[in-house]
Amino acid sequence: MKLPKLPRALQRADSYELRGLEIIRGRGSKPEDRLRVADIKSWQIHPEMVFDMVEITLADSQRVVWLDKYDDLRGILHRVAVDRELSAG
Repeated sequence: MKLPKLPRALQRADSYELRGLEIIRGRGSKPEDRLRVADIKSWQIHPEMVFDMVEITLADSQRVVWLDKYDDLRGILHRVAVDRELSAG
């Protein structure tokens, strides 16, 4: 069963959603909380004990690391950029 989308005021800071062509972290109120899918060059999951760290390399070589406690970021990346996933080394 799919749960209803939470109102913006109740969204967790560490949750992710795909809005149009952007991945939004939390409320997406800051520029660093938004990534354009087209700008993603590659991404890789680094599993940790309780959550995953997702390292995303952008087209301009900038690296972004976001925590993915609920696997929603992983799900989004598998839908929109599966061909850009790097295997864990």
